[in-house]
Order: sequence, then C-alpha cells, then structure tokens
Amino acid sequence: KREVQYIDPKDNKREKTEACAPVQQEMKDGWYAVFENTSYDESVTVSGNVNLVLVNGKTLRAKAGIFVPKGSKLTIWGQKGNQGKLKAIAKEDGYAGIGGILNKDAGTIVINGGDIFASGAGMQRTEYYGFEGSATFGVSGAGIGGGHRGAFTAIEINGGIVDAFGAIRSAGIGGGNMSILNGPTIT
Repeated sequence: KREVQYIDPKDNKREKTEACAPVQQEMKDGWYAVFENTSYDESVTVSGNVNLVLVNGKTLRAKAGIFVPKGSKLTIWGQKGNQGKLKAIAKEDGYAGIGGILNKDAGTIVINGGDIFASGAGMQRTEYYGFEGSATFGVSGAGIGGGHRGAFTAIEINGGIVDAFGAIRSAGIGGGNMSILNGPTIT
C-alpha cells in the first residue's frame, strides 16, 4: 500500500491522506488508487465499502463498466484539480456504466472528485406482430445508476467533473430503462 492524498469536498475541501492498494478488477472493502494508467476489458466489480482515489495524470478505463451491487458502496475521490480520470463504458446491453447490470439492483455510488465519463449500454428493438402491429422497446442502462429493470440505492455527487450518458430510454444519472424506482435518492 502507498499513501495517497485526496480532497474531501465535505470537509472544506481539505486534503487528506490514506494508505491505498493499487486498483484491481475485483475490489473488496478498503481503499484503492489508480497509480498508473489501467485498463480492464471485463467488468470491474465492487464488493462491500470501496473507496477509489483517481490520481492526477492517471486514467482507469473500465471497458465493460463498473458493477456496484446492492448492499455495496463505491466512493470515488479526486486530488487537487481533478486531473485523475475514470472512463466507465458498459459493453453489454442493459448495463450501467457505473452501477447496476441487467435485472440486478445497484448499491450506493458517491462521487467526491475526479474527471468521470460513464456511459450505459443498450439497444432498441422493434418486434412485428403481423396484422396486430409492432412494439418497440429498449434494453438499456443508465450512465451512472441502474441497469435495465434494476434500481439503485443512492447516488451522491459532491464534486469533480461528471459526464454521464444513458443508453436508449435511460437516464444519464438515475434509472435504467424499465427500472422501478421506489425510494432511491440522487443528491
């Protein structure tokens, strides 16, 4: 583990220090940091309470998104100037860039800093029913939040630069297509 500084926007933007392990494809309870440019082709998975520091000048590319299952929490921290980057782009239909996956609820996502780009994946399909007409529907996830037919616990954004794009009929930040949202919060 290495000592890493980060900015806490809820504590007067004070600089704090934490011992962090290098970012991993499967992160469990603890503190992690992006010490070098890192790329994962498969989904990054969070389990428990995970804190991730985006180190200035470094980029984490999650080419299949970041799954934060219900009951887990991902908190993303930045350094002064928010020059550390996270690019999370879901590649499977119905998956969120950061959050839920197809038919599975997401946990809590807190963004306190960094430069973040997140995009959900999805497609639109039209089915024809002969003389009865047709129906168009989408299987898609939010940029940050729920996957298709999946809710999320909470999303909190306190700082940083955030660009989030949902796939067809999904929110940039919020629910995926056909998500039943009963009680989650976005602040």
